[in-house]
Amino acid sequence: MNVEVKNKVFEQKTAALIPQLNPQAKPKDKAFVASPDRSAIEDKGRNSKDGILVKRMQEMLAFEAGLRRLKNKKELMFFVVNEARKLTNARQVFIAKCSGRQSKYHIEAISSMSEVDRNAPIVRWFEKTLKRFFKERGMVGYAASITAELEKDENQYPFSQIYHLPLKDERNKTFAALIFTRETAWSENELPILKRIEESVSYSWTSQLGNRGKVVRTPWKKLVGLILATMLVIAGFIPVPMSVLAPVQITASQPTVITAPFDGVIDEIYVRSGDVVNKGDLVFKMVDTDLVNRNKIALQDIEIARTRMLRSSRAAYESNDALQDLAIAETEYDLKIAEQSYAKSLLERSKAYALNQGVVLFGNVNDLIGKPVATGERIMRIADPAKTELKIEVALEDSIIIKNNASVKVFLDADPLNPIEAKVIHAALEAKEVAGGQLAYEVTAKINNAEAESQNNPRIGLRGTAQILGDKVPLAFYLFRRPLSAIRQWLGI
Repeated sequence: MNVEVKNKVFEQKTAALIPQLNPQAKPKDKAFVASPDRSAIEDKGRNSKDGILVKRMQEMLAFEAGLRRLKNKKELMFFVVNEARKLTNARQVFIAKCSGRQSKYHIEAISSMSEVDRNAPIVRWFEKTLKRFFKERGMVGYAASITAELEKDENQYPFSQIYHLPLKDERNKTFAALIFTRETAWSENELPILKRIEESVSYSWTSQLGNRGKVVRTPWKKLVGLILATMLVIAGFIPVPMSVLAPVQITASQPTVITAPFDGVIDEIYVRSGDVVNKGDLVFKMVDTDLVNRNKIALQDIEIARTRMLRSSRAAYESNDALQDLAIAETEYDLKIAEQSYAKSLLERSKAYALNQGVVLFGNVNDLIGKPVATGERIMRIADPAKTELKIEVALEDSIIIKNNASVKVFLDADPLNPIEAKVIHAALEAKEVAGGQLAYEVTAKINNAEAESQNNPRIGLRGTAQILGDKVPLAFYLFRRPLSAIRQWLGI
Protein backbone atom coordinates (compact mmCIF):
# COMPACT_ATOMS: atom_id res chain seq x y z
CA MET A 1 0.00 0.00 0.00
CA ASN A 2 1.61 3.30 -1.12
CA VAL A 3 1.49 6.63 0.72
CA GLU A 4 -1.37 8.13 -1.32
CA VAL A 5 -3.63 5.15 -0.74
CA LYS A 6 -2.82 5.18 3.00
CA ASN A 7 -3.70 8.89 3.22
CA LYS A 8 -6.98 8.32 1.37
CA VAL A 9 -7.96 5.48 3.71
CA PHE A 10 -7.02 7.63 6.71
CA GLU A 11 -9.25 10.50 5.46
CA GLN A 12 -12.17 8.13 4.93
CA LYS A 13 -11.84 6.71 8.46
CA THR A 14 -11.56 10.20 9.93
CA ALA A 15 -14.65 11.36 8.05
CA ALA A 16 -16.54 8.33 9.29
CA LEU A 17 -15.61 9.20 12.88
CA ILE A 18 -17.65 12.47 12.90
CA PRO A 19 -21.12 10.90 13.15
CA GLN A 20 -19.75 8.50 15.79
CA LEU A 21 -18.56 11.38 17.95
CA ASN A 22 -21.75 13.44 17.33
CA PRO A 23 -24.82 11.64 15.99
CA GLN A 24 -26.43 15.04 15.27
CA ALA A 25 -23.68 16.04 12.87
CA LYS A 26 -24.74 16.95 9.36
CA PRO A 27 -23.08 15.67 6.19
CA LYS A 28 -21.51 19.04 5.61
CA ASP A 29 -19.41 18.55 8.76
CA LYS A 30 -17.38 15.96 6.86
CA ALA A 31 -15.85 18.74 4.82
CA PHE A 32 -13.64 19.40 7.81
CA VAL A 33 -11.45 16.45 6.80
CA ALA A 34 -10.67 17.75 3.34
CA SER A 35 -10.61 21.47 4.12
CA PRO A 36 -7.16 22.82 5.00
CA ASP A 37 -8.60 26.11 6.24
CA ARG A 38 -8.98 25.71 9.99
CA SER A 39 -9.75 29.36 10.63
CA ALA A 40 -13.07 28.97 8.82
CA ILE A 41 -13.99 26.05 11.02
CA GLU A 42 -12.94 27.77 14.21
CA ASP A 43 -15.24 30.68 13.31
CA LYS A 44 -18.29 28.44 13.70
CA GLY A 45 -18.03 29.06 17.40
CA ARG A 46 -15.97 27.38 20.02
CA ASN A 47 -18.82 27.29 22.52
CA SER A 48 -21.26 25.52 20.16
CA LYS A 49 -21.58 21.75 19.81
CA ASP A 50 -19.84 21.94 16.46
CA GLY A 51 -16.96 23.77 18.11
CA ILE A 52 -16.57 21.07 20.76
CA LEU A 53 -16.67 18.42 18.05
CA VAL A 54 -14.01 20.21 16.05
CA LYS A 55 -11.79 20.52 19.09
CA ARG A 56 -12.12 16.82 19.82
CA MET A 57 -11.38 16.05 16.18
CA GLN A 58 -8.27 18.25 16.29
CA GLU A 59 -7.03 16.49 19.41
CA MET A 60 -7.66 13.07 17.84
CA LEU A 61 -5.88 14.04 14.62
CA ALA A 62 -2.94 15.41 16.60
CA PHE A 63 -2.84 12.13 18.56
CA GLU A 64 -2.77 10.03 15.37
CA ALA A 65 -0.18 12.31 13.78
CA GLY A 66 1.98 11.85 16.86
CA LEU A 67 1.67 8.07 16.54
CA ARG A 68 3.05 8.20 13.00
CA ARG A 69 6.18 10.06 14.14
CA LEU A 70 7.23 7.48 16.71
CA LYS A 71 10.36 5.38 16.04
CA ASN A 72 10.10 2.48 18.49
CA LYS A 73 7.68 0.76 20.84
CA LYS A 74 9.09 2.33 23.98
CA GLU A 75 8.34 5.78 22.60
CA LEU A 76 4.89 4.57 21.48
CA MET A 77 3.91 3.28 24.93
CA PHE A 78 5.10 6.47 26.65
CA PHE A 79 3.24 8.64 24.13
CA VAL A 80 0.00 6.63 24.27
CA VAL A 81 -0.40 6.50 28.07
CA ASN A 82 0.17 10.24 28.41
CA GLU A 83 -1.73 11.56 25.37
CA ALA A 84 -4.65 9.12 25.57
CA ARG A 85 -5.25 10.28 29.15
CA LYS A 86 -5.97 13.78 27.81
CA LEU A 87 -8.33 12.53 25.10
CA THR A 88 -10.45 10.44 27.50
CA ASN A 89 -10.35 12.57 30.64
CA ALA A 90 -8.78 9.60 32.44
CA ARG A 91 -6.75 10.13 35.59
CA GLN A 92 -4.25 7.34 34.88
CA VAL A 93 -3.55 5.06 31.90
CA PHE A 94 -1.72 1.72 31.81
CA ILE A 95 -0.38 -0.42 28.97
CA ALA A 96 -0.16 -4.11 29.78
CA LYS A 97 1.22 -6.80 27.49
CA CYS A 98 -0.56 -10.15 27.40
CA SER A 99 1.52 -13.33 27.57
CA GLY A 100 0.92 -17.05 27.60
CA ARG A 101 -2.75 -17.76 26.95
CA GLN A 102 -3.52 -14.08 27.59
CA SER A 103 -4.28 -14.84 31.22
CA LYS A 104 -1.22 -12.96 32.43
CA TYR A 105 -0.67 -9.23 32.28
CA HIS A 106 2.63 -7.38 32.47
CA ILE A 107 2.39 -3.64 33.05
CA GLU A 108 4.84 -2.00 30.62
CA ALA A 109 3.95 1.73 30.84
CA ILE A 110 2.07 4.06 33.20
CA SER A 111 1.08 7.65 32.48
CA SER A 112 3.22 10.38 34.10
CA MET A 113 5.97 7.81 34.80
CA SER A 114 9.15 7.35 32.74
CA GLU A 115 9.88 3.85 34.06
CA VAL A 116 7.78 1.06 35.59
CA ASP A 117 8.92 -0.52 38.84
CA ARG A 118 8.00 -4.19 38.51
CA ASN A 119 8.01 -4.64 42.29
CA ALA A 120 5.75 -1.67 43.05
CA PRO A 121 2.62 -2.75 45.01
CA ILE A 122 0.20 -0.97 42.67
CA VAL A 123 1.73 -2.66 39.61
CA ARG A 124 1.53 -6.13 41.10
CA TRP A 125 -2.00 -5.49 42.42
CA PHE A 126 -3.23 -4.29 39.02
CA GLU A 127 -1.74 -7.34 37.25
CA LYS A 128 -3.47 -9.67 39.71
CA THR A 129 -6.78 -7.80 39.39
CA LEU A 130 -6.68 -7.81 35.58
CA LYS A 131 -6.03 -11.54 35.61
CA ARG A 132 -9.09 -11.99 37.82
CA PHE A 133 -11.23 -9.87 35.46
CA PHE A 134 -9.94 -11.84 32.46
CA LYS A 135 -11.23 -15.11 33.95
CA GLU A 136 -14.64 -13.51 34.41
CA ARG A 137 -15.02 -11.41 31.23
CA GLY A 138 -12.38 -12.57 28.75
CA MET A 139 -10.20 -10.42 26.49
CA VAL A 140 -12.80 -7.85 25.41
CA GLY A 141 -13.42 -4.16 25.91
CA TYR A 142 -15.40 -3.44 29.06
CA ALA A 143 -16.01 -0.85 31.77
CA ALA A 144 -15.93 -2.00 35.37
CA SER A 145 -15.79 -0.83 38.95
CA ILE A 146 -12.94 -2.06 41.10
CA THR A 147 -14.37 -0.78 44.37
CA ALA A 148 -14.97 -4.29 45.68
CA GLU A 149 -11.41 -5.35 44.81
CA LEU A 150 -9.99 -2.26 46.50
CA GLU A 151 -11.96 -2.91 49.68
CA LYS A 152 -11.15 -6.62 49.64
CA ASP A 153 -7.40 -6.01 49.32
CA GLU A 154 -7.51 -2.87 51.52
CA ASN A 155 -5.92 -0.90 48.70
CA GLN A 156 -5.87 2.90 48.89
CA TYR A 157 -5.87 3.40 45.10
CA PRO A 158 -8.12 6.50 44.55
CA PHE A 159 -9.62 5.68 41.11
CA SER A 160 -12.34 3.04 41.28
CA GLN A 161 -13.59 3.03 37.66
CA ILE A 162 -11.62 1.34 34.87
CA TYR A 163 -12.06 0.75 31.17
CA HIS A 164 -10.28 -2.23 29.60
CA LEU A 165 -9.37 -1.74 25.91
CA PRO A 166 -7.72 -4.69 24.09
CA LEU A 167 -5.17 -4.04 21.32
CA LYS A 168 -5.31 -6.52 18.43
CA ASP A 169 -3.07 -7.31 15.48
CA GLU A 170 -4.02 -8.02 11.86
CA ARG A 171 -4.97 -11.60 12.82
CA ASN A 172 -7.40 -10.24 15.45
CA LYS A 173 -5.17 -11.64 18.21
CA THR A 174 -4.91 -9.57 21.38
CA PHE A 175 -1.28 -8.78 22.25
CA ALA A 176 -1.74 -5.91 24.74
CA ALA A 177 -4.36 -3.87 26.56
CA LEU A 178 -4.96 -0.21 27.45
CA ILE A 179 -6.45 0.33 30.93
CA PHE A 180 -7.99 3.73 31.75
CA THR A 181 -8.83 4.67 35.36
CA ARG A 182 -10.74 7.59 36.95
CA GLU A 183 -13.28 8.33 39.68
CA THR A 184 -16.45 8.47 37.52
CA ALA A 185 -18.03 5.77 35.38
CA TRP A 186 -17.67 5.71 31.60
CA SER A 187 -20.61 6.84 29.46
CA GLU A 188 -21.81 5.57 26.09
CA ASN A 189 -20.84 8.86 24.42
CA GLU A 190 -17.18 8.21 25.23
CA LEU A 191 -17.03 4.77 23.59
CA PRO A 192 -16.44 6.02 20.00
CA ILE A 193 -13.28 7.91 20.97
CA LEU A 194 -12.04 4.87 22.94
CA LYS A 195 -12.70 2.66 19.91
CA ARG A 196 -10.79 5.11 17.71
CA ILE A 197 -7.85 5.09 20.11
CA GLU A 198 -7.84 1.26 20.03
CA GLU A 199 -7.73 1.19 16.21
CA SER A 200 -5.06 3.87 15.90
CA VAL A 201 -2.73 2.40 18.54
CA SER A 202 -3.17 -1.15 17.23
CA TYR A 203 -2.40 -0.06 13.67
CA SER A 204 0.64 1.96 14.67
CA TRP A 205 1.96 -0.83 16.91
CA THR A 206 1.59 -3.67 14.40
CA SER A 207 1.90 -2.04 10.98
CA GLN A 208 4.36 0.80 11.49
CA LEU A 209 6.63 -0.65 14.21
CA GLY A 210 5.86 -4.33 13.79
CA ASN A 211 4.59 -6.62 16.51
CA ARG A 212 7.59 -8.74 17.44
CA GLY A 213 5.72 -10.76 19.95
CA LYS A 214 5.08 -14.44 19.80
CA VAL A 215 5.53 -15.79 16.29
CA VAL A 216 2.35 -17.30 14.91
CA ARG A 217 3.13 -19.99 12.41
CA THR A 218 0.88 -20.42 9.42
CA PRO A 219 -0.19 -23.97 8.53
CA TRP A 220 2.24 -24.27 5.62
CA LYS A 221 5.10 -23.13 7.85
CA LYS A 222 4.14 -25.75 10.39
CA LEU A 223 4.11 -28.34 7.61
CA VAL A 224 7.54 -27.25 6.41
CA GLY A 225 8.87 -27.37 9.96
CA LEU A 226 7.42 -30.85 10.44
CA ILE A 227 8.97 -32.05 7.18
CA LEU A 228 12.37 -30.60 8.12
CA ALA A 229 12.21 -32.18 11.57
CA THR A 230 11.30 -35.55 10.01
CA MET A 231 14.17 -35.27 7.55
CA LEU A 232 16.59 -34.51 10.39
CA VAL A 233 15.40 -37.56 12.32
CA ILE A 234 15.77 -39.77 9.25
CA ALA A 235 19.19 -38.28 8.51
CA GLY A 236 20.25 -39.25 12.02
CA PHE A 237 19.96 -42.93 11.03
CA ILE A 238 22.07 -42.63 7.87
CA PRO A 239 25.07 -44.98 8.28
CA VAL A 240 28.43 -43.24 8.07
CA PRO A 241 31.89 -44.62 8.85
CA MET A 242 33.15 -43.79 12.31
CA SER A 243 36.38 -41.85 11.95
CA VAL A 244 39.03 -40.30 14.12
CA LEU A 245 41.78 -37.77 13.43
CA ALA A 246 45.26 -38.29 14.87
CA PRO A 247 48.82 -37.03 14.25
CA VAL A 248 50.91 -39.19 11.91
CA GLN A 249 54.58 -39.45 10.95
CA ILE A 250 56.30 -41.22 8.05
CA THR A 251 58.77 -43.72 9.57
CA ALA A 252 61.13 -46.37 8.25
CA SER A 253 59.89 -49.91 7.79
CA GLN A 254 62.25 -52.63 9.11
CA PRO A 255 65.38 -50.45 9.42
CA THR A 256 68.80 -51.92 10.23
CA VAL A 257 69.81 -51.06 13.78
CA ILE A 258 73.46 -50.34 14.62
CA THR A 259 74.21 -50.85 18.31
CA ALA A 260 77.16 -50.31 20.64
CA PRO A 261 79.62 -53.27 20.31
CA PHE A 262 80.65 -53.10 23.97
CA ASP A 263 80.51 -50.90 27.04
CA GLY A 264 82.33 -47.70 26.32
CA VAL A 265 82.21 -44.12 25.09
CA ILE A 266 81.47 -42.91 21.57
CA ASP A 267 84.58 -41.21 20.23
CA GLU A 268 83.61 -39.93 16.79
CA ILE A 269 80.70 -40.06 14.31
CA TYR A 270 81.49 -39.87 10.61
CA VAL A 271 77.98 -39.29 9.22
CA ARG A 272 74.99 -37.07 9.89
CA SER A 273 71.34 -37.97 10.16
CA GLY A 274 69.81 -38.16 6.70
CA ASP A 275 73.05 -39.04 4.88
CA VAL A 276 72.97 -41.85 2.36
CA VAL A 277 75.62 -44.52 3.07
CA ASN A 278 76.77 -47.62 1.25
CA LYS A 279 77.45 -51.03 2.70
CA GLY A 280 80.81 -51.07 4.53
CA ASP A 281 81.04 -47.28 5.10
CA LEU A 282 82.48 -46.26 8.48
CA VAL A 283 79.71 -44.56 10.52
CA PHE A 284 81.14 -44.15 14.05
CA LYS A 285 84.00 -45.20 16.32
CA MET A 286 84.24 -45.98 20.02
CA VAL A 287 87.06 -44.73 22.26
CA ASP A 288 89.84 -47.37 21.71
CA THR A 289 92.75 -46.15 23.81
CA ASP A 290 92.42 -48.96 26.32
CA LEU A 291 91.88 -51.52 23.55
CA VAL A 292 95.04 -50.44 21.70
CA ASN A 293 97.10 -50.71 24.86
CA ARG A 294 95.54 -54.06 25.71
CA ASN A 295 96.42 -55.37 22.24
CA LYS A 296 100.03 -54.21 22.58
CA ILE A 297 100.35 -55.87 25.98
CA ALA A 298 98.85 -59.04 24.57
CA LEU A 299 101.47 -59.08 21.78
CA GLN A 300 104.26 -58.67 24.33
CA ASP A 301 102.76 -61.42 26.50
CA ILE A 302 102.84 -63.69 23.44
CA GLU A 303 106.52 -63.04 22.91
CA ILE A 304 107.29 -63.77 26.56
CA ALA A 305 105.24 -66.97 26.51
CA ARG A 306 106.97 -68.01 23.26
CA THR A 307 110.41 -67.48 24.79
CA ARG A 308 109.47 -69.56 27.86
CA MET A 309 108.10 -72.31 25.61
CA LEU A 310 111.37 -72.47 23.57
CA ARG A 311 113.50 -72.56 26.73
CA SER A 312 111.39 -75.37 28.19
CA SER A 313 111.66 -77.25 24.89
CA ARG A 314 115.50 -77.23 25.00
CA ALA A 315 115.53 -78.23 28.66
CA ALA A 316 113.29 -81.21 27.97
CA TYR A 317 116.18 -83.02 26.22
CA GLU A 318 118.20 -83.01 29.41
CA SER A 319 115.54 -83.71 32.12
CA ASN A 320 112.24 -85.49 32.40
CA ASP A 321 110.96 -82.79 34.77
CA ALA A 322 111.43 -80.22 32.01
CA LEU A 323 108.85 -82.08 29.93
CA GLN A 324 106.17 -81.04 32.39
CA ASP A 325 107.31 -77.37 32.24
CA LEU A 326 107.15 -77.56 28.44
CA ALA A 327 103.48 -78.57 28.53
CA ILE A 328 102.66 -75.67 30.84
CA ALA A 329 104.65 -73.24 28.67
CA GLU A 330 102.82 -74.34 25.54
CA THR A 331 99.44 -73.88 27.28
CA GLU A 332 100.40 -70.36 28.45
CA TYR A 333 101.55 -69.54 24.91
CA ASP A 334 98.19 -70.61 23.43
CA LEU A 335 96.37 -68.61 26.12
CA LYS A 336 98.29 -65.44 25.32
CA ILE A 337 97.54 -65.87 21.64
CA ALA A 338 93.81 -66.18 22.43
CA GLU A 339 93.92 -63.06 24.64
CA GLN A 340 95.65 -61.10 21.90
CA SER A 341 93.11 -62.32 19.37
CA TYR A 342 90.25 -61.13 21.62
CA ALA A 343 91.92 -57.75 22.19
CA LYS A 344 92.41 -57.40 18.45
CA SER A 345 88.73 -58.24 17.74
CA LEU A 346 87.58 -55.64 20.29
CA LEU A 347 89.83 -53.08 18.67
CA GLU A 348 88.37 -53.88 15.28
CA ARG A 349 84.81 -53.78 16.65
CA SER A 350 85.35 -50.26 18.05
CA LYS A 351 84.70 -49.08 14.50
CA ALA A 352 81.10 -49.52 13.28
CA TYR A 353 80.36 -49.95 9.59
CA ALA A 354 77.12 -49.73 7.59
CA LEU A 355 75.64 -53.16 7.10
CA ASN A 356 73.60 -52.13 4.07
CA GLN A 357 72.85 -49.20 1.82
CA GLY A 358 70.31 -46.63 3.01
CA VAL A 359 69.65 -43.43 4.93
CA VAL A 360 71.21 -42.96 8.36
CA LEU A 361 68.75 -41.99 11.08
CA PHE A 362 69.71 -40.83 14.58
CA GLY A 363 69.52 -37.81 16.84
CA ASN A 364 71.90 -34.91 17.30
CA VAL A 365 75.57 -35.64 16.61
CA ASN A 366 76.77 -33.52 19.51
CA ASP A 367 74.52 -35.43 21.90
CA LEU A 368 76.13 -38.73 20.92
CA ILE A 369 79.82 -37.82 20.89
CA GLY A 370 81.27 -38.57 24.34
CA LYS A 371 78.16 -40.37 25.48
CA PRO A 372 78.72 -43.53 27.59
CA VAL A 373 76.83 -46.47 26.13
CA ALA A 374 76.21 -50.08 27.12
CA THR A 375 76.59 -53.16 25.01
CA GLY A 376 73.67 -53.49 22.60
CA GLU A 377 72.43 -49.91 23.06
CA ARG A 378 71.01 -48.47 19.82
CA ILE A 379 73.13 -45.75 18.30
CA MET A 380 71.57 -45.25 14.87
CA ARG A 381 69.44 -46.86 12.18
CA ILE A 382 69.92 -47.34 8.46
CA ALA A 383 66.63 -47.32 6.56
CA ASP A 384 65.70 -48.08 2.99
CA PRO A 385 63.95 -44.95 1.59
CA ALA A 386 61.71 -47.18 -0.49
CA LYS A 387 60.38 -48.98 2.60
CA THR A 388 58.23 -46.67 4.74
CA GLU A 389 55.20 -46.94 7.00
CA LEU A 390 52.90 -44.65 8.95
CA LYS A 391 53.07 -44.25 12.70
CA ILE A 392 49.77 -42.89 14.04
CA GLU A 393 49.19 -41.88 17.67
CA VAL A 394 45.47 -42.05 18.53
CA ALA A 395 44.66 -40.13 21.71
CA LEU A 396 43.01 -42.11 24.49
CA GLU A 397 39.81 -40.02 24.47
CA ASP A 398 39.48 -40.32 20.66
CA SER A 399 39.98 -44.08 20.49
CA ILE A 400 37.60 -46.15 18.38
CA ILE A 401 37.54 -49.81 17.39
CA ILE A 402 40.29 -50.08 14.76
CA LYS A 403 40.59 -53.28 12.76
CA ASN A 404 43.37 -54.49 10.49
CA ASN A 405 43.04 -53.30 6.89
CA ALA A 406 40.96 -50.32 8.04
CA SER A 407 41.18 -47.44 5.57
CA VAL A 408 43.43 -44.51 6.43
CA LYS A 409 43.63 -41.17 4.67
CA VAL A 410 46.77 -39.11 5.38
CA PHE A 411 47.05 -35.35 4.89
CA LEU A 412 50.72 -34.38 5.08
CA ASP A 413 51.56 -30.89 6.31
CA ALA A 414 53.89 -30.49 3.32
CA ASP A 415 51.15 -31.40 0.81
CA PRO A 416 47.68 -31.24 2.39
CA LEU A 417 45.84 -31.10 -0.96
CA ASN A 418 46.96 -34.57 -2.05
CA PRO A 419 45.88 -37.16 0.55
CA ILE A 420 47.61 -40.53 0.73
CA GLU A 421 45.59 -43.74 1.00
CA ALA A 422 46.83 -46.44 3.40
CA LYS A 423 45.71 -49.54 5.31
CA VAL A 424 46.10 -50.37 9.00
CA ILE A 425 48.46 -53.31 9.59
CA HIS A 426 48.68 -53.18 13.38
CA ALA A 427 46.93 -51.42 16.28
CA ALA A 428 48.35 -51.54 19.80
CA LEU A 429 46.08 -52.92 22.49
CA GLU A 430 47.58 -50.85 25.29
CA ALA A 431 48.12 -47.11 25.40
CA LYS A 432 51.55 -45.70 26.09
CA GLU A 433 52.86 -42.28 27.03
CA VAL A 434 53.82 -40.10 24.08
CA ALA A 435 55.33 -36.64 23.70
CA GLY A 436 53.50 -34.14 25.89
CA GLY A 437 52.79 -36.65 28.64
CA GLN A 438 49.56 -37.90 27.06
CA LEU A 439 48.43 -41.48 26.61
CA ALA A 440 47.86 -42.73 23.08
CA TYR A 441 47.42 -45.94 21.12
CA GLU A 442 50.06 -46.54 18.46
CA VAL A 443 48.65 -47.57 15.10
CA THR A 444 50.85 -48.69 12.21
CA ALA A 445 49.63 -48.33 8.63
CA LYS A 446 51.08 -49.26 5.25
CA ILE A 447 50.86 -46.97 2.24
CA ASN A 448 49.04 -48.55 -0.68
CA ASN A 449 51.35 -49.68 -3.49
CA ALA A 450 49.64 -47.53 -6.10
CA GLU A 451 49.77 -44.51 -3.79
CA ALA A 452 53.43 -45.11 -2.99
CA GLU A 453 54.31 -45.09 -6.69
CA SER A 454 52.21 -41.99 -7.48
CA GLN A 455 53.60 -40.05 -4.53
CA ASN A 456 57.19 -41.17 -5.20
CA ASN A 457 57.26 -42.60 -1.67
CA PRO A 458 56.92 -39.78 0.93
CA ARG A 459 60.14 -38.85 2.67
CA ILE A 460 60.85 -40.34 6.09
CA GLY A 461 60.17 -37.85 8.87
CA LEU A 462 57.23 -36.00 7.25
CA ARG A 463 54.30 -35.28 9.57
CA GLY A 464 50.62 -34.62 9.10
CA THR A 465 47.13 -35.71 10.14
CA ALA A 466 45.61 -39.15 9.56
CA GLN A 467 41.92 -39.96 9.33
CA ILE A 468 41.21 -43.55 10.36
CA LEU A 469 37.88 -44.99 9.23
CA GLY A 470 36.16 -47.56 11.43
CA ASP A 471 32.84 -49.41 11.29
CA LYS A 472 29.71 -47.67 10.07
CA VAL A 473 27.47 -46.07 12.70
CA PRO A 474 24.33 -43.86 12.60
CA LEU A 475 25.02 -40.21 11.80
CA ALA A 476 23.46 -39.10 15.11
CA PHE A 477 25.88 -41.29 17.07
CA TYR A 478 28.80 -39.98 14.99
CA LEU A 479 27.89 -36.37 15.80
CA PHE A 480 27.07 -36.83 19.48
CA ARG A 481 29.59 -39.52 20.48
CA ARG A 482 31.91 -37.15 22.33
CA PRO A 483 29.09 -35.28 24.18
CA LEU A 484 27.48 -38.59 25.17
CA SER A 485 30.79 -39.89 26.45
CA ALA A 486 31.35 -36.70 28.48
CA ILE A 487 27.84 -36.89 29.95
CA ARG A 488 28.30 -40.53 30.94
CA GLN A 489 31.60 -39.73 32.67
CA TRP A 490 30.03 -36.74 34.43
CA LEU A 491 26.99 -38.73 35.59
CA GLY A 492 29.01 -41.84 36.36
CA ILE A 493 26.80 -44.23 34.37
